[in-house]
Amino acid sequence: MKTLEFSISNNTVTHLGRNLYSTTPPALAELIANSYDAYATNVNILLSSTSISIIDNGKGLDFDEFRNKYAIIGSAKQKESPFNGLQARNPMGKKGIGKLAAFSLGNTYTIYSKTVTSDKWISFTLNYTDMINGDKCSVDVEEVDLPEEFSKYNTYKSGFIVKITNVRRNITANTKKYILVQLSRRFYINQAKDNFNLTINDTKVNLDSNLYYDKIEFLTYFGYSSDQDLKKQFPNRTIIEPYTKDDDTKNYFEDNKIKGWIGTAAKPKDLKTEHGASFANIILLANGKIADEDILKTKSTARIANNYIVGEIFADELISNLEDPITSSRQGLDDSIKEVEELINNIDKIRSYVIDRWDSIRLNNAVDNLPERIKNNISYKEWLNTLNFDQKRINNKLLNLLSSRLDDEVPIDDQVVDSMITSIAGVINNIETEDLISSFEKEENNNMQIK
Repeated sequence: MKTLEFSISNNTVTHLGRNLYSTTPPALAELIANSYDAYATNVNILLSSTSISIIDNGKGLDFDEFRNKYAIIGSAKQKESPFNGLQARNPMGKKGIGKLAAFSLGNTYTIYSKTVTSDKWISFTLNYTDMINGDKCSVDVEEVDLPEEFSKYNTYKSGFIVKITNVRRNITANTKKYILVQLSRRFYINQAKDNFNLTINDTKVNLDSNLYYDKIEFLTYFGYSSDQDLKKQFPNRTIIEPYTKDDDTKNYFEDNKIKGWIGTAAKPKDLKTEHGASFANIILLANGKIADEDILKTKSTARIANNYIVGEIFADELISNLEDPITSSRQGLDDSIKEVEELINNIDKIRSYVIDRWDSIRLNNAVDNLPERIKNNISYKEWLNTLNFDQKRINNKLLNLLSSRLDDEVPIDDQVVDSMITSIAGVINNIETEDLISSFEKEENNNMQIK
């Protein structure tokens, strides 16, 4: 038995562990990132009502590495050398505080670790209460056999296991589904290329696709040399266009080796999970892991189109070259940094372009968005054929406003919809088109000022 001493000061464990993550997925993501950085090829997460376990077959740590790396809270993370013939991986973590995420999930966690040079697993247990009482915390480290619940991992030549107990949040069947979906979006890893597999209670997590991919109707991409990779990700019905509006913005992404896409879904509910969580935002990833969950949170607009927009930006090189790009709350990038502010401004320009394209596409397809029983009604179709160009334009604008109501998750009575359609037809038939067009153009100018 040996003793491992942790140096702790200024409520580090509370600020950088307990209080840093308000939900389970981001805390779990930090621990998974540690496994990835340790060149694991298999990471298994076991969720029960009383515990959370993260098991990997990475390099593991021996006692000296625990003492010189793990026990020094907040030291810069050291890049690991490739292991087991794998290609070099750019580390996801930089600060060496991901280990403390376990205290956001539970009050106690036990570690089991084995390296290729050791015959036995070594183990110790950390308790949150002990870690916050004083500037130092000592724990006993001993050689052990894995407990029965982990016995099938005895075949691992090396590995790392974290078992978290006294969990702080209830874990139900719905929680497990929610975690699975959320973890998928927190990473973007080519699992075949990187030889990296993640499972949750024997369910494989897809880390290079998200559930909304087949709901995207239109997207604009930038930084890609072609659209071939995107065509593989998205179905044929998705309109895929390169961003070409502004050369300075286009060149910014190419020069900084940043690529990504911003797209729109048909309905806001297409960007929501069954648990009500919304993906209607633009995320930024660096080295395969999410770095900002909503990169344009400081650039919000009043436009209804934002409920339909989703995007993914990849900025590996830019983020890796910044000294400390993540805010102390770990909620996203620090926009007080000049390079981050420039990045945000350029992404916002593309979002504005996508909103304009969304308006145009919605306008042209306004009739198609109506309920089947209306748009296929013979009398209605005959009436549409009588409209001139200006009348069709006005009709589409009014229908576009109605479509936003129809897209809401609050159901609208069929009779109410019929009354709205009848009222729109009455407007078209009885009001001077030039006056109405003038009012719409005034509204468009106001919307441009909002953006």
